[in-house]
Amino acid sequence: MGYLLAISFLLHLITLFIIVVLVQKVNTMKPSSGTAENEKMKREIEDLLIAYTAEMKEENEKLVNKIIQKRKTQENLQFNTVKTYEQTRTKNTVQEKPVKQSIYSEQDELNKDVLEGDYLPPQITETEDTVEQSTTGQILSLAKQGYSTKEIAKTLNIGDGEVQLLLKFHK
Repeated sequence: MGYLLAISFLLHLITLFIIVVLVQKVNTMKPSSGTAENEKMKREIEDLLIAYTAEMKEENEKLVNKIIQKRKTQENLQFNTVKTYEQTRTKNTVQEKPVKQSIYSEQDELNKDVLEGDYLPPQITETEDTVEQSTTGQILSLAKQGYSTKEIAKTLNIGDGEVQLLLKFHK
């Protein structure tokens, strides 16, 4: 869950950076030449920003729903574990068996083996480093190959507005 929150925070920072750069770019446009063209460009950028922020809002709502579902699942699991423990305890009280014997898990068995000396350290294997291309790089690469913005968005599993915005930046 912390991992998802960190990713969400990082995406928000990137978005804020892009918005600041766009605002600076809009403010530095020369109003003397092609005023109608500048106004058209401003409207396009504003429309892209609105679409992109709407997509971000939807993604944030999905993230919140996933977090809520995960918490509910964990609460149900904890409730079922306590319920099972109580049932086991009740059975053991009637049968006069120690509770400790009936609630060992597989992890306890593994830990028991480690304490007894059967533990073998994991084998270290050398792997080659892999380099992943950034999302921006992937978008630009696919655009150069002739893919449409919708195809790029679907391929990279990101919003169409984000693709359009990044392509506008790099024109």
